[in-house]
Amino acid sequence: MIKGDSEHLEFPDNHFDAVTAAFGVRNFGNLNKGLAEMYRVTKKDGNLVILEFSKPSNKFFKTIYYFYFCYVLPFIGKLISKDSRAYTYLPESVEAFPSGNEFVKILEEIGFKTIKWIPLTFGISSIYWAKKKFIYEDSISAIDAKAAMGFNLAVLLSIHLSRHWEIRTLPGIAFQDKKLDYQIFDGQPVTQNFNQILMEVPVHIKFKSDPIKDFKFYVISGMKYSCDVASN
Repeated sequence: MIKGDSEHLEFPDNHFDAVTAAFGVRNFGNLNKGLAEMYRVTKKDGNLVILEFSKPSNKFFKTIYYFYFCYVLPFIGKLISKDSRAYTYLPESVEAFPSGNEFVKILEEIGFKTIKWIPLTFGISSIYWAKKKFIYEDSISAIDAKAAMGFNLAVLLSIHLSRHWEIRTLPGIAFQDKKLDYQIFDGQPVTQNFNQILMEVPVHIKFKSDPIKDFKFYVISGMKYSCDVASN
């Protein structure tokens, strides 16, 4: 067992296949920082599982639960532990903690994807399961993103439809090494290197006019289909 600070975990980036916490996240001094650290040390495609108290949604059950939670439990806790504050803190911390969809939204803002919220025992507690997906350039606020090296393999195909019209396509595969520097919330900048293989199929339609006083004009229109074949 290692003792540490939840807001400054002493582990490298992308270190764990799964990160879990049970009835501890609501005690973070700074919830966003603590969750951002959990995100940082989770591997790409890794899992986050959090078990935490939440608030029941059924009004009848909620009334009974809060009476027990706020009055009966602290009284019993005081008799056993001789500390009146120990069990009054518990309902206060649960009431202040963002639960359900509110907590799911926070996880989304941190960067987690495919988030599932599973209420337990009428909503007294909940399991939150989320995955860390790879962060692409268009989904973050990047400090610096650039391709370090790459090359393409392609074949030029030209189809003459008529004297004036021609279709050209250049299907191929692009190999790229990229370096991405980004920042999640107010945490430290993170550097991520990855290799990417793209399948690209650009298509151009070309129109060539007849000579007009020894001049010709061309009209070219095109589009490109690009598909991410593999990334790591």
